[in-house]
Amino acid sequence: MILNGIEDIVTRPDLADRAVFLTLEPIPEERRRPEQELWTAFELERPRILGVLLDAVAKGLAELPRTRLDKLPRMADFALWATAYETALWPSGAFWSAYCGNRDEAVDGVIDADPVAAAVRA
Repeated sequence: MILNGIEDIVTRPDLADRAVFLTLEPIPEERRRPEQELWTAFELERPRILGVLLDAVAKGLAELPRTRLDKLPRMADFALWATAYETALWPSGAFWSAYCGNRDEAVDGVIDADPVAAAVRA
């Protein structure tokens, strides 16, 4: 499921702990282009993108039986799978570092958005 919004729409810590947040930078004015141009460029790159994704899945399937985590988060299967295939795309440990940082920032954001929780924290 993808949730999209300008405001912080996740206000519960339990949901924040199970979510992966992506904060995208605005597209600079000089790099903006019409949607048709975007889709044309995507179609040119689609075979390469699919190849990279399939290579990552193949590596993940090979690594998954040997993949272990010191502790399991709420989304345990997701974390195991992402750890298994991470080295196809990133250095070892990159997923866990990014995932934990993402969860911490998300929960902090929920607390900061709640005046009572923010006051208690202060």
